Parts: sequence; C-alpha cells; structure tokens
Amino acid sequence: MVFKKSKEHLENVCMDYYEHFCLSMYFSGNLLIGSMRAFVHAWVPCWYGSSTTDLVNHIKIIINNVGCLKTK
Repeated sequence: MVFKKSKEHLENVCMDYYEHFCLSMYFSGNLLIGSMRAFVHAWVPCWYGSSTTDLVNHIKIIINNVGCLKTK
C-alpha cells in the first residue's frame, strides 16, 4: 500500500525517487534553518526581518519549476 501510494505520488509530480528525495531533503534543510531564524526573530524582531518571507518565496519558485511544472 505504501509503495503503491508513493509510486502514484512520484508519477503525479513527474519525478523519480532520487529527484524527489533530493528536493525533499533540500526543503527540509532550508525549513530547519528557516525555523531557527523565525524563532530568533520572535525574540529579537530586528534580526531576520524578512527571512521567512524570503524562504517562502524561494521555495515557491523552486516548486513552480520542478517535476511536471518544469519550464521547458
């Protein structure tokens, strides 16, 4: 069941396992750093003032240019 759903997901996003793994790990690392910056920003608002917005925009650009959405 898990393998079937995973295969369907990979087909829906037009990526193979390795591409999907690398992209997900890239997002994971960036979101971890972004989470730490947001935590610091909560305590000291003048630090990392636009880091969350910048990260969201960066991820949005990547998502719109990978897999099925890749510009040709």
